[in-house]
Amino acid sequence: MTNARVQIQDIVKAFLFKNKLSDDDYFIYLEHAYDVVRNLRLFHDKYHSSSELTTDSLSSADLPQDLLKVIKVYNEYEGRIWTFTEKKDMYIKDPPTDYKDDQIYGFGGRGAVNPYYYKIDWSERKIYIDGLGANETFYIDYLGTGISETTELDDSARDVVDTYLRWKYAEINNMSPTERRERERIYTNALLMFRRLNIPTSTQMKDKLRSLYSQVIQR
Repeated sequence: MTNARVQIQDIVKAFLFKNKLSDDDYFIYLEHAYDVVRNLRLFHDKYHSSSELTTDSLSSADLPQDLLKVIKVYNEYEGRIWTFTEKKDMYIKDPPTDYKDDQIYGFGGRGAVNPYYYKIDWSERKIYIDGLGANETFYIDYLGTGISETTELDDSARDVVDTYLRWKYAEINNMSPTERRERERIYTNALLMFRRLNIPTSTQMKDKLRSLYSQVIQR
């Protein structure tokens, strides 16, 4: 039985073994494998990370060290995810100032305004939350580097990493341009197959579409 998850380090070791390469090259190919991990993390939501954060006295928190892009900020409310709204014009001061959404006033007024807003200070790598006080928890889903001592991928990504390393092997060893292009093509095909494997099924797409509508009595 094959595990559904595999460590990237094990994929590299298997690559060296299958291709009769020296263990001395392990760290070289591990660095190339990390490049694949970063790309999969950035361009495939399936590999997003989640983190629980706690606000400080300024209703802010430090962003996770490996965070590259925020997917959503949220909290739990009655068993469901309540997402926060990003407001880049939110003014940050001590003490925090409540954000006033101008869309609730005048002719453009509307109901059901989100009581939670957030702003990210990328220079300081901090996130500020309006709607939460000090020492309150919230959650953030994000795309990160995913690199650690125990970096894991789905076993379905093994071919993507393996074919990428074979391509890099051809470049490192100055193989012919024809061979390098062929190995690049094989890697690209493996990546396309991986993407096809991970797209939502037709049933999932239908469920997503139905979730956008409310049920009403037909007259």
